[in-house]
Amino acid sequence: WFSTDAVANQLDVGSVPEEISADIRLISPHHLPVWGNYSSSIAREFHSRFDDNLGFYEANVYDSCMVLGLSVIEAGSMNASNVKDVLPEVADGFLGLTGSCGLDMYGDRLDFKTGLYAFGYLDTSFRWLYVGEYNSPSNEIIWETNDYQ
Repeated sequence: WFSTDAVANQLDVGSVPEEISADIRLISPHHLPVWGNYSSSIAREFHSRFDDNLGFYEANVYDSCMVLGLSVIEAGSMNASNVKDVLPEVADGFLGLTGSCGLDMYGDRLDFKTGLYAFGYLDTSFRWLYVGEYNSPSNEIIWETNDYQ
């Protein structure tokens, strides 16, 4: 069973009866942030201000605001048509908290990585385990384990 990110790391695996837990073959995607020195410093600042961890969705809001702001500066105007004309080029050159922000011809994110998670045991606890990732530019899945291929 392959599900959406509404499941991965959010479904309480403790509610799954132990006698069937070994038989569950659920793989679910969940977005992966791109961590580096810059994103780590922003995450620390976010935590100090809001007493919460910077998640993938908050990082996307940050990147979107940065691309929009830089597009306004590049356009030299707040006129929506002028900003729209330069935004794809600005986004293409922006490496944000969530990685490369380039857009395809439809305005969708060109490059992203998605983690793949599955039910499994680590030590003696049953929980979500990272088993691989999907890389959008190459359209390939890189497996960490052969159990789910």
